[in-house]
Amino acid sequence: MMDAEKIEPELLKVKRTTIREVAQQIKTKQDELARIHAQAQQFLGIAKPGTTCTCGAILPDGAKFCTICGLKIETASASA
Repeated sequence: MMDAEKIEPELLKVKRTTIREVAQQIKTKQDELARIHAQAQQFLGIAKPGTTCTCGAILPDGAKFCTICGLKIETASASA
């Protein structure tokens, strides 16, 4: 459309909405995968309870923020 210099605003709106919906579906599936992965790690004894974020992501040792959702991680020493 841009090359032909014939941009149709309504078609662009539809495409933009479709892209947003697909992006949200991807985010939802990534979150679901992170939760499943964390549960599997805990079940297998690889990750200890408390080493995962509320979003389900596994946290590396000493993490201050979740690498998936960005949530600030509260440590035991910070809450004491």
